[in-house]
Amino acid sequence: MQLNFKTIFLLIISWFLIVSCERPLETDLVLPKATPFVTFYLTDISDTLKLFFKKPISANDSGVIIDEYHNSLNITDALVLIDDGLVQRQMHYDSSYRSYLIDTNAMPLLKGREYHISVTQLDGTRMEASTVIPAYDVPSINYTALKQEKNYTYDFSFNDAIGEEKYYLLQFSQLMPENDGDTVEVVLKSFPILKQENQDYIDMVVNFTLPNHFYTPAKEEINYGLLIRPYVINKDMFLYFNSINSNLSATGNPYSSPSPVYSNFTGGRGIFGPVISK
Repeated sequence: MQLNFKTIFLLIISWFLIVSCERPLETDLVLPKATPFVTFYLTDISDTLKLFFKKPISANDSGVIIDEYHNSLNITDALVLIDDGLVQRQMHYDSSYRSYLIDTNAMPLLKGREYHISVTQLDGTRMEASTVIPAYDVPSINYTALKQEKNYTYDFSFNDAIGEEKYYLLQFSQLMPENDGDTVEVVLKSFPILKQENQDYIDMVVNFTLPNHFYTPAKEEINYGLLIRPYVINKDMFLYFNSINSNLSATGNPYSSPSPVYSNFTGGRGIFGPVISK
């Protein structure tokens, strides 16, 4: 039987396929490692500033930290330094708060001032970030609410000055009872707001559903309702909260995929920025 060129070619391809199936697949794919991340809000709602430095247990370096944050280990032996351009202070780890702490008397928060943070691990790995506290104040916000069981619809509005881009945050929280009889405020949802330079009025509608484990008719009777708090933030914090909400919205949607949570750190992942109430 005479073999033509096409037949010979097909026989060679078939031989390569058979041989390749007999050997394990070799690949240069490197699995991602669990990367530490920092969460640090400069906030005036407490006399103590808290920096959280965590390493996810799961090996996921995609930047999606929503689930990683609660499934992670605290890194307790880092060198954490904060400065405001005038003085530099070290933040020390406190096991009671599971975070690095500094008193605002030692590092006052001032409008318009830039702050810098650096976090260095024992292996020499260093990550750092800078942020500026905006000079503007929290606006006086009006709202109307429509509530049906655990479903809320809010219509927010406020006036503002033309000529400056500003960033705000509306945060929903609820007071929850603890075993010792006290209550703790639990943040449920955060909505970042961008006011454009040419805007002097903001009107927005927010739909919010209270999670099942936070809602019972009994809690309604003892006035464990929603608390709404407005804050001043900057662009970094706006992008950070926006990215978190985008990931939460993508959950359960087969046509969406999680995107990296916004980070303003160099040398690592994390967020450093202001959340100011006054």
